[in-house]
Amino acid sequence: MKRNKALLFCCAVLLVAGMLAGCASAADKPLAGKHFKLAMNATFAPFESVSIKSDGKSEIVGFDVDLLDAMAADLGFTYEIKDMEFKGLIGELHSGRADFVISGLSPTEERKKTVDFSIDYFFVKTAIIEKKGAGLKTVADLKGKKVAAVFGTEYNNLAKASGAEVTALDSSPLVMQELMNGRVQAAIMDASQAALKCKENASLEFFVIPKKDLLSGVSGSFAMAFQKGSPLVPLFDREIEKLRADGTMKKLTVKWIGEEFLGDEK
Repeated sequence: MKRNKALLFCCAVLLVAGMLAGCASAADKPLAGKHFKLAMNATFAPFESVSIKSDGKSEIVGFDVDLLDAMAADLGFTYEIKDMEFKGLIGELHSGRADFVISGLSPTEERKKTVDFSIDYFFVKTAIIEKKGAGLKTVADLKGKKVAAVFGTEYNNLAKASGAEVTALDSSPLVMQELMNGRVQAAIMDASQAALKCKENASLEFFVIPKKDLLSGVSGSFAMAFQKGSPLVPLFDREIEKLRADGTMKKLTVKWIGEEFLGDEK
């Protein structure tokens, strides 16, 4: 009898310990067991782009992907990426085919009308990129010139406001193709992306646009987009703050963008 009581007591202790461990695990990883679908336009290096591995298979890599992996490890979720055109990202949220979007997306006032955003995870600079000697260093210089930008972005809006003759395209590679082929004289894009393009091609140069010359209301940042009222927003907000505080954002900036952009990750 005593042995049975002792055995029952041990089982009860183990059961309670297991329950407490389970509770602790749930608290530590509030999204454990959750699988999310996210939409991304993987043509925006160094934030997201397609890379070919040694076995010939492709994978999406970049700042945003590493950030996602860090979040997934902390919060406990898994995810899959739907790579698509930039202009369709918000629609993917509206339709319910994506749980969230991370793709160098700026939280503009217009977008906030239909989706919810996380807090900013990266603070950006905007640049004019061109072939060396083009002499287009300021927004004022773009007036009447042929300028390319990605359709639906703040860069496209800025190009229009400058008085340029704008060519709007579906992706950054197409914008660069337009520039390299000489069909436009300059392009407007994120400065970190422009810096990468100039490192890859010595015939290019870029000029950062001062904040005072940007459009009124331009966010100057990237954030994650969610469906209106999504309960994920506060969880991801806290995680972004944690990764900023523990130095992860700084490490990702150095890895993918460069030390010259430290400070933009806040």
